[in-house]
Amino acid sequence: MMKLTIIAMPLVGLLAGLASCSSAPAFAPASRAVSERVINAADFGTVVNARRGDVVVVRPPMNADEWQVLFDETILASAVTPDERRHPGADGWRFTVIGTGDADLTFTAVFHAGGPNPPRFSVTLRCAA
Repeated sequence: MMKLTIIAMPLVGLLAGLASCSSAPAFAPASRAVSERVINAADFGTVVNARRGDVVVVRPPMNADEWQVLFDETILASAVTPDERRHPGADGWRFTVIGTGDADLTFTAVFHAGGPNPPRFSVTLRCAA
């Protein structure tokens, strides 16, 4: 009887080890697809809903060679370099939602020739988990 117990214990350990090598847990949470939220000129001055993990694409609201971009870095991560934020292409700016809460995105055209105050465009993102 003692021999059987000694042999059975390593076998039980081996079976338990093999069972834990499954490629995915049996109760894995369902993942949701990442959404892309596109902000156009009509969205400025409004609140846009987004969720953590979403990609937010902001199209330039007007033609300008240079922009100043302000955003909350605890809620949004810029997907472009600071220079690309200042000089975006026609596709505009890309951000990833990394936190929750309300985050204002503000875009101000920079004019070097002087003149009236440059236009400022803001949108509030309401970011949920």
